[in-house]
Amino acid sequence: TNKPSEKVMMKILYTVCVPTLLYACNIKEYSSSEVTNLNTAVNDAIRKIYSFNRWESVRHLRMEQGYDSIHEMFFKQRESFSRNLPLIGNNFIKKLLRYMES
Repeated sequence: TNKPSEKVMMKILYTVCVPTLLYACNIKEYSSSEVTNLNTAVNDAIRKIYSFNRWESVRHLRMEQGYDSIHEMFFKQRESFSRNLPLIGNNFIKKLLRYMES
């Protein structure tokens, strides 16, 4: 059988699957264990792509190809959202945020 290359499968993982996991991270506060579970799920997918065992680290594979961990992505997404929030001129969003803070 013709199996796509590992790089192609990593690209699909990080362009289709991972954004779905990150969808609400700008506004929903995930617990540490929830983020760890999401990170483990992505690492398990990478292990499956490269036929690694569960106890083998995939950090070097991810880093060599320029992909961040879920922990890093959550931090960057929230930081970007917080930084850009004052630039949004929509009154509805401002009201929603005030409601969420109370």
